[in-house]
Amino acid sequence: MKAIDVYQTYLAVKQHFSDSSYDYFKYNGKIRVNASNFHTRKDRFFYEKLARKFDGKPEDLRNYFACNLRENPKAWIRELVGVQAESTYAKWKAYQESLTYNLIQDVTKVEEAHPEGDLASLFLCEDGQHPFLLDLYTNSTITIETLIGFDILMGCFVEWNKEIDDTIIWPDIYLACQRYRPFLTFEPEALDVKFRRALLKVYAPRDSYNKAMEGIEE
Repeated sequence: MKAIDVYQTYLAVKQHFSDSSYDYFKYNGKIRVNASNFHTRKDRFFYEKLARKFDGKPEDLRNYFACNLRENPKAWIRELVGVQAESTYAKWKAYQESLTYNLIQDVTKVEEAHPEGDLASLFLCEDGQHPFLLDLYTNSTITIETLIGFDILMGCFVEWNKEIDDTIIWPDIYLACQRYRPFLTFEPEALDVKFRRALLKVYAPRDSYNKAMEGIEE
């Protein structure tokens, strides 16, 4: 791997998270780079260091940039070489290796924050306000990975785009989810079976109770 390859990947991933018109996966990470200008850059050392670190591992390099630039799309290359960036990548990688487990752990957090009500009430937008599940993300109760997992399973984003009145916070979150989602590796069977099972374990009894109570007057 050459330093200029690292430079191209950095620019492409950065553009992916900061410019909605550019899609890293659609263009296969290709982006225009001026080789002559690159070789005169004063920060070339950082790219050379990462080229040695990720030699032969282009996908790891892509993910290294993705997890760091997702948190700070304006980060300069010097901010992405060092202990903090490496720590962010190590934590991200460990989280992804246990992604299904972490999603199920977040279901427990949802249950604790939402002790009453059926599953549908998590997604309900009342008078154009944020649904309960989205609030759990904005207050850091659940992760962005879990929010995306709910959408894959339930298809909630389509309805939220129609029903949420907010034109500032939700559009930014939606775009962040759409930009980040291709970098995640969800196991379809694990998501559909284990994640769904965890939700049903919590909400099926509540839904059954609510249905049983329908039509009963106090």
